[in-house]
Amino acid sequence: MRFRPAVEHYRSALQEDSTFALAAMRGAYAASWMSETAVTRPFLSSALQRGDQLTPAQLLVTRGLAAY
Repeated sequence: MRFRPAVEHYRSALQEDSTFALAAMRGAYAASWMSETAVTRPFLSSALQRGDQLTPAQLLVTRGLAAY
C-alpha cells in the first residue's frame, strides 16, 4: 500500500486550499493506516472544523476515526 505518498498528496492539497475538507478527511484516513497519530490528528482537526462540507457518511467516518 502507498499510504505515505497519499498522505503527502493530501497535505499538499490542504496547503493549496486549507478549507478542502475532503482532502483532510482522506488524509486522516490514509495516515491512520500508517498508525501515525501525530500525522492523523491535524487532518482530523481540519476535517471536523469543516464537517458541513462532508457528506453525512464522510462525517460519520471522520468522527469515528477521531473517537478511535
